This record gives sequence, structure tokens and C-alpha cells, in this order.
Amino acid sequence: METARKHCRNSVYIGDSDVDIKTARNSGMDEILCDWGFRGEEFLKQHGAKIIIKKPDEILSLIGIE
Repeated sequence: METARKHCRNSVYIGDSDVDIKTARNSGMDEILCDWGFRGEEFLKQHGAKIIIKKPDEILSLIGIE
């Protein structure tokens, strides 16, 4: 179980819904939400999204790969 926790601390959850926000937080992971998927930016903000991206390539700079 401790190994799984270590992996979650070094991982990021990428999703597009309020369920994804809850799943990431319940797993102890940071989340990145995409506004082009199931839910839009305004909905995601209303449900607590902290990082919302508009294009897939934005993920790279957020995780330190450019």
C-alpha cells in the first residue's frame, strides 16, 4: 500500500469531469482538467478544478517536459 501512495505522489491525474476531480483527490494525486472533453471550463471551475488546460500540449509544460 505504501508503494502505491508513493506512486500517487509522483503522478498526475488527467481528466475532464467532476468525477475525475474527486477521483484524483481521493487518490492523493494532483489533477489537470481538460476543457475540451466531457465538461467545459466553467463547470470544472465550479467543481473545484485548479488547473484547466485548453490544448493537449499544455500538459508537457505543466509536468516539466517541453
